[in-house]
Amino acid sequence: MLNRGLLILTIFSVFLANAQTSVTIGWDTSLSMKNRNTAKEFEFLDSYFKKYENAQVELIAFNNVNSKKKTFNVVDGNWDQIKTALSTSIYDGGTSYQNLTPIGQDHTLLLFTDGDENALGDIPKIEGTLYVINSMATADMESLKYLALGNKGRLVTLSPQVASSMYENGESMVIYTGNIYSDDSGNEDISISVKGTDNTVTAKKNGTYSIRAKQGSTLVFSAPALPAVEKVVGRENTLNVWIKSRGIELDQVLIRKELVETEPNVVSTGFNKRDKRKVGFSVSSIGDEQITEINTNISDATEGKFAGVTRGTNQDLSQSVIRGLSTLFGNNYPLIIIDGAPIARSSSADRGANIQLTDFIDPNSIADVTVLKGLAATNNYGSEGSSGVILITTKMAAAQKAAENGEPAPKPKNLYEGNVEAKAGEVITPYLSQLSAQSTVENAYNAYLNQREQYWSNPAYFIDVANFFKASSPVLSNQIIYNAIEKSDSPVAAIRGAFFKAETEGNKQLALDIANEFIEKYPQNTQAYLDVALANRRVGNYQLALEILVGIENGTVNPALDFSDLTAIADKEIRNLVAAKKEALDLSKIQVKHLKQQPLDARVIFEWSNSDAEFELQFVNPSNLFSKWEHTKNNERMIANELVNGSQIEEFEIDGGAKGQWIINVKYLGNRSEGNNDPTFLKCTVQENYGKPEEKTTQHIIRLYEEGSEELAVKLFTR
Repeated sequence: MLNRGLLILTIFSVFLANAQTSVTIGWDTSLSMKNRNTAKEFEFLDSYFKKYENAQVELIAFNNVNSKKKTFNVVDGNWDQIKTALSTSIYDGGTSYQNLTPIGQDHTLLLFTDGDENALGDIPKIEGTLYVINSMATADMESLKYLALGNKGRLVTLSPQVASSMYENGESMVIYTGNIYSDDSGNEDISISVKGTDNTVTAKKNGTYSIRAKQGSTLVFSAPALPAVEKVVGRENTLNVWIKSRGIELDQVLIRKELVETEPNVVSTGFNKRDKRKVGFSVSSIGDEQITEINTNISDATEGKFAGVTRGTNQDLSQSVIRGLSTLFGNNYPLIIIDGAPIARSSSADRGANIQLTDFIDPNSIADVTVLKGLAATNNYGSEGSSGVILITTKMAAAQKAAENGEPAPKPKNLYEGNVEAKAGEVITPYLSQLSAQSTVENAYNAYLNQREQYWSNPAYFIDVANFFKASSPVLSNQIIYNAIEKSDSPVAAIRGAFFKAETEGNKQLALDIANEFIEKYPQNTQAYLDVALANRRVGNYQLALEILVGIENGTVNPALDFSDLTAIADKEIRNLVAAKKEALDLSKIQVKHLKQQPLDARVIFEWSNSDAEFELQFVNPSNLFSKWEHTKNNERMIANELVNGSQIEEFEIDGGAKGQWIINVKYLGNRSEGNNDPTFLKCTVQENYGKPEEKTTQHIIRLYEEGSEELAVKLFTR
């Protein structure tokens, strides 16, 4: 058997016959090269300089941000000075080849890298001889082959690509992890298995799991008495799942009990308030005290409040069916009247083609809701009320009626009386305190290098540290932020947090690099496609941005994914892009509707980095009345969709009504999963006068850190 030294010399006899004595060593010092096999690389160089004993060598230590160059003379094969310089390399930042020096015809470039390029940039012109040398088992072999062949070079691999422990029966295996959320079962009762195999594990008490499977396998999540959930796994090794009970819908229930003298049970009949026992027909009514503040729409606020009232497929109040179908061929949906005025009805006959949603009604503005059934509806509203009537009285109408009757107007339940301020200063963490204690930038950077092993599993770490160096050394700040995507196991929270930072600071190329890495690491995450589209628009790639947005809206950008949570946002972004850059675009694939803007007083978009975070947004209008929106387990449908599809964005439209100051506050409620202390970055985008010539866009980041903390997110004015 050949020994290792003889084997490397044999490689040289084949690959290095044309090597020159003017040599450039390109030494990748990005973070992913930190665990490189230096011993094998040094053996390679030792064999090289035994063959070419006298050479002028330019050493370039490079990452995506900068390069350090130094020239050496190798005499009689002695390259000890180069070895010393390489041995003291610092590994930090992302991978890019744009900082290499062009290589002339009489030069040889020995490029030591893993090919994991995440900062886009063309490699400088190489006219001489190129050898791409890899010692990393986790290298990106496809990129390395492209790098070598695309520059008429050769690839030398010094290490096997995947450790044998990651193979099973000759097939590459991946460890898949994630969180399981269930509404009916203890997490320890949930099993996860690879379909068609005996490989089964049980979730931990906190809902986390870990299982080994090959790409393309189907994972089956099973819980007692609940329907199993099946998910096909791919390159993304993080998979969160929501196991939801189908539930049991009960028919009307009659409860008998002894009657005792009580205060009259007063209900609203839509015309006045009367004792329910004296009404003489079927009527149900609820007041504002039964409409909780956690609900974000009227449909959720009234769910389960009225016996015999069920919802249609869209789960909207306008699709309610009152006591079963009343007609085989007519409209089974009720008439809805707000403050005495009927709104356009949904049609059960159109099978969803004509659905008038009621989510525009703010639950906090409602005084009472009344359901009229049977004769009560038909007597008062004729044939239009044959399928029932839902009467909604707003607090404004109730106050006006009270004033007409000489009664004092009740104090609104949603009157804002707070005074939340924006947080001042930076978040203080143990690692930032250590850096702040240093007397120079160099000392602070060395402290960072010493502490990062301890903290880099924290999604916020690199973002916080990059922000620390932003004022004193923008180059270091830019270098450090790339580590959030350079790490092979970076979670979504870290990648999106870095993306937010780049966007709000106006670093367009960095934002695009991060967005591209996001979609590379998490191709099953629908949010990644929207991020890539918007990042391309900001760097001027308007046509590509348009094509991705159109693909999101119609689902063709990745037919295997469900983009329904993002279609409304994509539609607005298409309209906005077309209006701004029409002359630079091929519009053959857009729809006619995209040619027209939808002007608003303001459009507010919130995005978050951590799906596990729970927070609450409070919107205070110019009349000082507030409404709330929650990213919590109470908003079950949204959380379930987010966990399955990956969207982490919500938009809010402000249009019409009283003009003046709007206040939006945010309260951090902590994380859902037990033991999860990951902080959350919240990005707020405000587009005032959206869709109008005077449109103005501002962005900023909020760091949600302390559980229970509340702060001002944004103030804006409508005119």
